[in-house]
This record gives sequence, C-alpha cells and structure tokens, in this order.
Amino acid sequence: MYNVKESLITNTPRLQTPCTLITMTASTTFKAAVLVNSISALDDAFSAAFQERISCACPSAQVDFFDPIEAQIYPEPAQYDLIVLSGGSADATAKDVPWVLNMQEFLRTTVAKYPTQKIVGICWGHQVIQVTFGGVVGPMDNFEV
Repeated sequence: MYNVKESLITNTPRLQTPCTLITMTASTTFKAAVLVNSISALDDAFSAAFQERISCACPSAQVDFFDPIEAQIYPEPAQYDLIVLSGGSADATAKDVPWVLNMQEFLRTTVAKYPTQKIVGICWGHQVIQVTFGGVVGPMDNFEV
C-alpha cells in the first residue's frame, strides 16, 4: 500500500518546491538500486545525497549502489522496486565504449524480462535510456530549465 502526502522540499536553499511524495506503508522494505555512471561520483557525499532523497519518499528505504564502469556490476532487477541511473560524463550515444554498450544491454534485458520495473534516469541516465530505446539525443542550441 502506498500513501500520498504533500511535502515541501527545503534541503537546498534555492529549492523550496511543494511536491507530492508517494510513501510506502507496507511491511516490506523499499529497495532502490543506484547505478553510478561516473567514477568521480563514488564518494560518501554522493551516496548520502541519493540516500537522503530516496528516504524522503520512504524513510526505511534500502539504497544499494552499483559500479557499471569499472566493476561492471549491475543489480538483479527483480530484487529492487526502483533502478536509478545517475548522471555521468560519457557520451550516451557512444558505439565504442564497452560499459555504455553494457548499460544499454542491461536496460534492454531488464525491460524485456521485467516490463513493470521502475527505472529513472538522471541527466546522462535519461539520455542512455532514450538512446537504448530508439530516442534521439543531441546538443541543444540554448539551455533550458
């Protein structure tokens, strides 16, 4: 069972946005897998930021981190309620970067085997999801917010 509640995000000085959060009230632990797509992001502050944001929606959430670049370790999708692809600096359209191609294969396989699996991409993560499933990613003429 999920509860919907209104909340105010105030952790960031410039961000005070009302949002709707879906929180779990079931006895099972909400599990999120975060694929860290940048070697430089593997630090305590990075992990803590994801843990904090996911815990806003589900205070008892278990958040596990995976290294698809060097260790090339991916989560078992059936064991997670949510898979998050973090930002990164690689070219999401690269045809010659083995770990990017492995990420695309992970996404295709996950969607084929677990079509209801929730997957969220942040920046680079969103781009690689687009590319994997036939979308187009390219440079922008202007910044947009």
